[in-house]
This record gives sequence, structure tokens and C-alpha cells, in this order.
Amino acid sequence: MKNKELIEIGLDFTVSKRPLYRRDESLSINTEGQIATANVEAETPWFATVNDSTNESLGVVGNAYHVTQNEEIIKVLEEVAQDNDYTISHSGPINGGRQCFVQFRLNEMKDVGQDQLVKYIVATWGHDGKHGVRIGYGNKVVSCANQFYQFHNSSQHKLRHSSTIAEQLREIPSIMNQNSSVEEEMYEKFQAWSNIEIWQERKLMQFRNDLWKDLTGIDKALSHDEYKDKYSTRKINNGMDLQQSINTEMQVHGSTLWGLFNGVTHYVNHKKSVPNRPYGRDESLIVGGGAKMANKAFTMIDKFATENQLY
Repeated sequence: MKNKELIEIGLDFTVSKRPLYRRDESLSINTEGQIATANVEAETPWFATVNDSTNESLGVVGNAYHVTQNEEIIKVLEEVAQDNDYTISHSGPINGGRQCFVQFRLNEMKDVGQDQLVKYIVATWGHDGKHGVRIGYGNKVVSCANQFYQFHNSSQHKLRHSSTIAEQLREIPSIMNQNSSVEEEMYEKFQAWSNIEIWQERKLMQFRNDLWKDLTGIDKALSHDEYKDKYSTRKINNGMDLQQSINTEMQVHGSTLWGLFNGVTHYVNHKKSVPNRPYGRDESLIVGGGAKMANKAFTMIDKFATENQLY
């Protein structure tokens, strides 16, 4: 019988570990002296992890790899949520189940400038043999639904995919508490950015242009003909979409570094192309191209503010 609760959160599939065989070509001579070829299967020490619902191969693993089923993981995460006043607000598979995610909404809001942010914890795990469990934090700006996830080196906690993974997942609250200072530092930076006007100095305006250029890979200094010749229509349109998001969000959140950052997160949340598969937007925001762009913008703004002593 299908697990109704897992169906509702997109994780109603099991994963099996199936043996892999090597196909060799064997040559032989028949009784008439003719050369014949045949395919011979040879055993290997490797296995494929397979989504049993779709029969899609997720990855290649060794004999020691232990498959932890989604149902077991979700039961543990539900206990964590209940014991710590979290709410499982969103979850699902990434790229056919190669990875999966759960988002916990915390019973806590954060004020940044005139904005309110909802705080989250996000946990991901893999069924592809490459990704263990990662735990990080995230937030959503209430007024515009811009979400930002960060698995910072100081705050993420990588867990091995092993038979003890359930017990390790129960440590999520203590892991986040141990790294609460890193999360708080992020919000302090957001608050500082909300007070730094872009139009205050020429170097701030130049930084806005440099950020756009680095994120899009487009050089506006080229002539019109060079511009059209060098970049595809799709790339140019993406650059225009990012510029529009930046312009709009700086009107909403202020002509500040915070408004600039929201322009980037608005673009990756609402406009950037994402994988054409279920949960493609979540995939992009949590582990894909959207996450890389948003985190690159965060790093660039932080570096600029630090080097120019704006904090």
C-alpha cells in the first residue's frame, strides 16, 4: 500500500541496490571453422542504486553502501520537528531522487530593515552514493518570497550515509545551535547592507554594475554589434531579466546593498531557468544554479563591504 503521507510530500519511493555486471565480448570458432562472437556477463563489485518507482538508476556504489529509505528518514525528521517546535514546511526529491530535501520552518522571524524574514533549516540527503546528509539554514523574505539557502563551511554538518544515519539526524538541533553564531552573523550583515545606500558613492554604483557583469558574464562595454555577435539571445535575455529584478527589488527594499542582494535572489527564485523536472525550482535554489548564483552574490557583496570598511 502506498504511504499517503510520503506521497503528499513527494518522497513515496524506495531505493534498491542492484548488482552491476560487465558485458564482455567472447570469440570462439564453431565446428565449421567460422569465428563467432558472444556477449558474456561478468560480475563486478559494484551496484546501482535505483528508484524503484521509476526504475531510474541514481548512482553507482560499493557493497558496503547502506541504503536508508525515505520513510525511515522522514520518521526521524518528524520526531525532530515535534521535539523542537519545528514545522516541516516543504520537501521532495531532487533530480529523480538522487538527492532529497526537507525544509523545517522555525517558529522565529527576523527583521532586516523594513522586511521580515522567516527562518528555516534545510536538510538534504542522497541516494546516488555521492551525497551524504547536509544541514544548513535558509530564509524567506515575506514580502516577495525570495528564498536564500546557505550551507556555509562553518555551519554545515556532513553526515555519512551509514546504518547510523537516523541517530545522526536527531542531532540537527544541537548542530544548528553549535553554529548559531554563523547564522546570526549572516543576519547582521543583511541588516548592515540595508543601511548602505548604493547611490552614496561612485564606487558603490560601479560595484552594482560589476556584480551584474560577474553574475551574467556579459560585458556592456562592447559595441552593439560586438554585443550581439558574442552573446546568444538567451544569454542577453537572462541578463535583462536579472537587471529588471535588481531594479524592481531596489525600489521595494531600498536602493541599498540589501536591495541589490534581493534583486539577485528574486531573479533566481522567480525568473532563472531551472531543470525541467519535478521540483526543478527547489533543486536550483538548494543545490543547483540558483544556489550558486545567490551564494556568489552574497560572497561578492560581503567582500566588497568588508574591503571598503562599510560594516
